[in-house]
Formats: sequence, C-alpha cells, structure tokens
Amino acid sequence: MIEFLMPISLLTLSMIRLRLEEILNLEVDIIHGPIMETDLIEIGKVVELYAA
Repeated sequence: MIEFLMPISLLTLSMIRLRLEEILNLEVDIIHGPIMETDLIEIGKVVELYAA
C-alpha cells in the first residue's frame, strides 16, 4: 500500500510497480491507501520498504 501526498497518474503507478518487481525479483501489487474496513480487499502479505 502506497500513500501519496498529491495525485499521481496510472503511468507513474505502473512505473513504480515495474521497478519494484525488477529490484525485488518478485511480482508485486500496488494499492493506493489508506484502505477502509468497507473495501473489498484482503492483504495476504505486507513488505515494509520505508516508513516515515
């Protein structure tokens, strides 16, 4: 889950995803947060890359 302070484009999200997959050598999913309890999504695994 990634939170941004300003709006970003789908192209930017796609570039972030591709770069992370390249660095980690894993498939990744990017979710723009925050996630609400009413959202229909289950997170199986979280890898914290950076926390402020």
